[in-house]
Amino acid sequence: MIKAIESLQFQEVREKITHYCGMPSSPAEILNEEIVFNPLLIERKNRMSEEALNILKKGKDISFDGIPDVRDALERSLKDIVLTPFELQQCLAFHQHTRRIAALLRSIDGLDELRDYVDALMLDEKTYREIDAIVDQNAQIKRTASKRLEQLFRRSEEVSAALAEKAKRFTREHASSLQETSSFTRNDRVTFLIKNSDKNKYDGYKFGESASGQAAYVEPAEFVELNNRRLSSQEEIQAEIARILREASRRISSSAALYLNDYESLTALDVIFAKAHFGQDYQGTIGKLTREGELFLKDICHPLIPYKQVVSNTYRFRKEYNGIVISGSNTGGKTVSLKVIGLAVLMTYTGIPLIASEAFVPLYDRLFVDIEDASSIESSLSTFSSHLRNIDVILKEATSSSLVLIDELATGTDPKEAEALSLAILDRFSERHIPFILTTHYDEIKKYAYEDPRILLSAVGFDNEKLQPTYKYSENVIGESNALAIAHRYIDDEELLQEAERYLKAHRSEEETLLEELREKIKEQERLQEELQREKEAAQKKQQQLEAEKHRFAKEKKKLESSYREELDAYLEEKKEEAEKILAELKRSAQTPSRPKKAVSRLEELNTLEPTESSTDSSPLQAGDRVRIHGSEGVGILMSLEKNRARVALNGMEINVKIRDLQKLPPLPKKPTVRTSVKRKSVPSEINLIGMRVDEALPLLSKYLDDAFASGRSGAKIIHGLGTLALRNASRDLCKKTSFIKSFKDGDYYDGGGAVTIVEFKNGTEG
Repeated sequence: MIKAIESLQFQEVREKITHYCGMPSSPAEILNEEIVFNPLLIERKNRMSEEALNILKKGKDISFDGIPDVRDALERSLKDIVLTPFELQQCLAFHQHTRRIAALLRSIDGLDELRDYVDALMLDEKTYREIDAIVDQNAQIKRTASKRLEQLFRRSEEVSAALAEKAKRFTREHASSLQETSSFTRNDRVTFLIKNSDKNKYDGYKFGESASGQAAYVEPAEFVELNNRRLSSQEEIQAEIARILREASRRISSSAALYLNDYESLTALDVIFAKAHFGQDYQGTIGKLTREGELFLKDICHPLIPYKQVVSNTYRFRKEYNGIVISGSNTGGKTVSLKVIGLAVLMTYTGIPLIASEAFVPLYDRLFVDIEDASSIESSLSTFSSHLRNIDVILKEATSSSLVLIDELATGTDPKEAEALSLAILDRFSERHIPFILTTHYDEIKKYAYEDPRILLSAVGFDNEKLQPTYKYSENVIGESNALAIAHRYIDDEELLQEAERYLKAHRSEEETLLEELREKIKEQERLQEELQREKEAAQKKQQQLEAEKHRFAKEKKKLESSYREELDAYLEEKKEEAEKILAELKRSAQTPSRPKKAVSRLEELNTLEPTESSTDSSPLQAGDRVRIHGSEGVGILMSLEKNRARVALNGMEINVKIRDLQKLPPLPKKPTVRTSVKRKSVPSEINLIGMRVDEALPLLSKYLDDAFASGRSGAKIIHGLGTLALRNASRDLCKKTSFIKSFKDGDYYDGGGAVTIVEFKNGTEG
């Protein structure tokens, strides 16, 4: 397996994943992860990666950055070694990160595969609070870590203040004896730089001379006691800090096993999410482990080739095949195809997303890879010898459940002998049903594969116009080496190249000629398939256009029906309001003979505005017209015309009729414009004041009553509710004061009783 990892560059892929890790321990876990061939473990790894990938796709920010490695500190605490303030602060930071990640993951609904790791995150909040009271964010012991420490700090500060004041006074009083008018600290004691001529005037201790030798550092006798007190205070502080650290380390040791387990769980989660972050960045998919024995990699890319340069391909290894032979030009992508397939297997077995749109990978018991690399050169083996050693191992150990990947079978020796050896090896693979994928330039191997129905012939493409590979992989194709075609890009001597062509034709055997003809036939078949595919895509596009047109027509039809209903409803509502106003006018003018007569004329005028279905329209029919079907009283809407038939929407149904059976009706008239006064909007028959304060409701109610009376309504309904009765009483007080209100009363049982006030307006003759 080490050989496969090196040859396929899988370790480089894993290096790429490590850049997404946040914890210092995670890269080693990824780089050293064991490749297992246990289906249960593989499926669990992939389910966890898929769950993490789905969490990231939902926008959850799962970051493990900044989590300190506290394993060494925790192990030291278990050995009863006193931890430093920095180590204690790191333990605090680890606790905070663990709490953050646990809370974030536990807040996600539907957590399943990662639940065990999340549930394993346990916190000792009591220990955290105790340590947090001792160490600050800068990894310094807080002066409030204990009462005694706080007292010692105050005492030390008092002594230091006294020393400073005494030193200031000393420099002022003895300035003539001092070389410098400031104090100096020597051996943690306050001293003064006194001239040599005066240094014996002051009892005390000498702590060396100045650089010039003209003065000495002297601690006067009067400073000895204060200096001693200050040093004693500092020693007591350090002793208390040492005691606090010992106690804190014991507290940490009591939770060390818990936090070591948390660190292990967080590392596992960091590894899983690193793989998921890789998959998110490259829009990857999680490979599905299949027991059917079929490999399917759709639109897969090599993970190490830059995004703008990589070409995606689709690879299939169906059950009916025992092997795949890939041919094609040099540097055309044959080796890359082998590596992509091998990497897809290893990445799926370790839960790393593939850069593909879909992937199904069989369960193999082992993966054997024979791709030439630098290791064979370093071990002083020739290319041919290296191949033979690898083939020997494969023949001894591979089974029908293995996968064998071979790049350029039996190269590095005489071509004829190499072809013979290769064919014998393929016979042995077929006899033992060992699945294999190999690349080749040998025509004999291509011919062998073409004649064996259990081997799929495939090739990587070559652009004959541009004389360069396309890197596209195709099935049922025989690839050419295109050596002479590629030579045209690099050699300018045309005569030399033409001579090479003549040599090639002269030495080409009859079988090679037949193979070339077969290759041309396959190319023609491929061209016909591509043409058929284009026609199929064009037909599908046309069908999509027709479906879109059908959908658009249905929307337009619905829109026309809705518009017609709205127009008719508006027309009838307008007519209703006109009639109500005329009736109100008749009531108000009952005592004036001339006014009722005018109102009756007005009603007759309105009657003439009703749509007359008996009239017809002689203009050509078109979609959207109002029509009547001969022999029917119903009026419908014309939806579409086709030849001599039409589709009509009638009473909520669509029917097909002959065009000659339709009678076109004039469109409904727009809103009547017979009014001579300013047009007023329709006023509803009730107003709802529930939820309003009295000062909000009364202005609205007053305006509503004015509008309702002016519109010709005979009365109105006020919905005010009961509650504290304040809104009800205020509404009725307003009704009492309104001159055009004849009376008001509670609503009946069905109207809402006392929660509603029914108002009756005066007519035009009442004062």
